[in-house]
Amino acid sequence: NGLDRDIVNEHKVRNAKDVFKGLHSQLTDTVVTKSILGDNVISIIEEQDRASSLQGQTGGRTSPRYMTDEQLLKIRQELERVNPFCLNRKKIVYFDKIESSPFSGLTQDRVLWFLKRNQTNFRKAYPHKNL
Repeated sequence: NGLDRDIVNEHKVRNAKDVFKGLHSQLTDTVVTKSILGDNVISIIEEQDRASSLQGQTGGRTSPRYMTDEQLLKIRQELERVNPFCLNRKKIVYFDKIESSPFSGLTQDRVLWFLKRNQTNFRKAYPHKNL
């Protein structure tokens, strides 16, 4: 198919441009030739690896269908029901705001107990330090 071949060619041109970008200011004829030949060698190795794995040619293939027509119909119906791209639908809230405070139940006695406990533990761990 001509369209498939065009896509493959576009991909190869994009790869060559990426190789040129990686050269920065070293665009001498030898460096360019070596880089393109090196990229070509990588492509040949990838193709050989793909062939030895019995994967066949790349490009121009369709992906396998993982969903049945019935499942696709359910998805279509749900999309029509939800209508996610409608500008007039009501706002959807995706989270519940927390009603309580993280400091609820915290008293002055609990804070003093916490500080005293940590001070005692620190003195045990570092007896040579003065507080």
